[in-house]
Amino acid sequence: TIVDATILAAPSSTKNRNKVRDPDMHQTKKGQQWYFGMKAHIGVDEATGLVHRVVTTAANVADVTQVGQLLHGRERAVFGDAGYTGAQQHAPAQRGRRWYIAAKRSTVQAITDQRLSELTTKIEHAKVTCAQRATRMTSALEYSSRPTHPDSGPGHSRAGPLAQALQFDAA
Repeated sequence: TIVDATILAAPSSTKNRNKVRDPDMHQTKKGQQWYFGMKAHIGVDEATGLVHRVVTTAANVADVTQVGQLLHGRERAVFGDAGYTGAQQHAPAQRGRRWYIAAKRSTVQAITDQRLSELTTKIEHAKVTCAQRATRMTSALEYSSRPTHPDSGPGHSRAGPLAQALQFDAA
């Protein structure tokens, strides 16, 4: 199983009927930018590329905390980006399950031995390449959650149909 998450951005405006933000949505920082909304966490079968689990949370929930809900229980291997460091502690134990979690960039950059650094870089690249299969799935979610028009007023959909379905299911 490949695990990944993406932010489903939502307007932070309080210009709605109740004059309040949606309590199920929160803000989070990704890189140097702040986002408001929810997060879709997905589990993808690494052989077929089919999504088998989707969990929605507030945007400020750490990816690693949801890994247990993204696994179906029969996987032999779990692939993820650095956001899933420590995932073994958040998932039910299973004999023979292997974890392939990408190392944080700072960890790889801190290796001073050049040969070891080159080898580690290649290994981490392989892990990330596998995890990018799930990223393609989450990119579809991200795209579908973008506002349809920046000036959309009340009553206009600000999220695509896939994001709306996920948000509806989370309610």
